[in-house]
Amino acid sequence: MAVAREWKHASGSCGHRRADGRTHNALIPFADGSYVELIAFHGGVDARDHQWWQSACAGGGLTDWAVGTGALASHVKQLQVAGLPYAEPRDGGRLRPDGARLEWKVAGAPPGDGLPFLIEDVTPRSLRVPSGAAAVHANDVQEVQSLIVAVADLDAAAPQYAKLFDAAASDRSQDPLLAADSVTVPCGSARVMLTSSGAGPIHDRLAGLGAGPYALLLGTRFEGTGWLDPDLTGGVPIRLQPVV
Repeated sequence: MAVAREWKHASGSCGHRRADGRTHNALIPFADGSYVELIAFHGGVDARDHQWWQSACAGGGLTDWAVGTGALASHVKQLQVAGLPYAEPRDGGRLRPDGARLEWKVAGAPPGDGLPFLIEDVTPRSLRVPSGAAAVHANDVQEVQSLIVAVADLDAAAPQYAKLFDAAASDRSQDPLLAADSVTVPCGSARVMLTSSGAGPIHDRLAGLGAGPYALLLGTRFEGTGWLDPDLTGGVPIRLQPVV
């Protein structure tokens, strides 16, 4: 399965109007084809039924993530047979500032396990995701190395993610960066790190918003590495790591 990593960040002010008319967005693309998407709700919009509304009202942060696929309908059928609770695909899209309409299809799973939604581009992905000069950054970030996902039950979540990515999950171990137990599952050229904790910020994330994306590890060629200032990341834990 060819995958692309796509994450949503419900915070900030940004530019492209989405087809639902309630949100607008901007992308931070990286050289490996992955990106961070900034999502904001338009002022005066009542979007309490929106899946990202609770996170935005809580101050923003990493709130959702997606895995790209080239054959969404058949992929969803395979996952349903494997016991993963994915719904049938539905249409999505937005308008670019130049008036071009972008279209895609998505399929989601119920909240609870932090599972990603799946996306298939209908219009060319190159129209939706910038590349070239747009993917060049002052801190020389090249890629998403890891997405850290907080889950309530690590032992129950690991088999689900192994089925999702058709890959073997690592053994459970203590991660020194997170000071919490974790399990790693490959996701294309990156990896998903599942983590759970009975105390601290990971626990707070679970208690406030439930399972879902918690932190990003980004690969850079820049000499300065380590955790970024949370005041500059909207409170999202983001760490720069050397490109291997």
